[in-house]
Amino acid sequence: MFDPEQAVPATADAGIGNMVSDGVTRRSTRRRARRYATLAAGWALLGVGAVLLVLPGPGFPLVLGGLAVLGREVTWARRLRRRLEAKVLRRPQPAATPPPMRGLDVRNVTE
Repeated sequence: MFDPEQAVPATADAGIGNMVSDGVTRRSTRRRARRYATLAAGWALLGVGAVLLVLPGPGFPLVLGGLAVLGREVTWARRLRRRLEAKVLRRPQPAATPPPMRGLDVRNVTE
């Protein structure tokens, strides 16, 4: 039979061990929530940037921003962002004035 005098009250077990595990659980839950929020924000920026590559808008900066946010959590995004930035920085800048045309000068042609 059950003897209530021999039963250990539930509060007696709730010593330091439970407080530590509660703190660890709370901390890991916060980390997990932060990770999921970061991943969601990164994917959202990446998706909107991909759509704006086709539509008028700042698509490429949003793609880079999405990769930067995702890069905080996943390595492939960090590497892809670095590769894309390196390609953009290597691209030659367009000249301020177009080069002179060679060949037939159509400005002085009379009929």
